[in-house]
Amino acid sequence: MKLIKELTNKEVGLKNKKVSEYRVRKAARAVVFAKDEKVAILHASKNGYHKIPGGGIESG
Repeated sequence: MKLIKELTNKEVGLKNKKVSEYRVRKAARAVVFAKDEKVAILHASKNGYHKIPGGGIESG
């Protein structure tokens, strides 16, 4: 797999949290390209941001 871009909190204008404030949540996301080279993104209207398709992974 080829890493295209890694975004950090600093690049999107957020402050870093202390390590103790994090919780582990396994998740997967994917960049989906259409034939016309458009990229699929989702709008999270409740929180007012956009993201690529994906979500949490359940064990089992």
